[in-house]
Amino acid sequence: MVIQRILRHANVSTTATYYIKTVAEDVRNAMVKLENNIPQTQSDTQGTLRVHACPIPTSVN
Repeated sequence: MVIQRILRHANVSTTATYYIKTVAEDVRNAMVKLENNIPQTQSDTQGTLRVHACPIPTSVN
């Protein structure tokens, strides 16, 4: 129901048909690893998201 409201679908069956899929265990585990490596964000007093500082690579080549 939350996804339905975010996507502004009039009918939850639209959301379920096109967006709600089961995920294999290995895919779920990979997503957890990815999530754990994304820098965390926080909102400042104006509600703007700020990314915490993360190391900058010495070379991008």
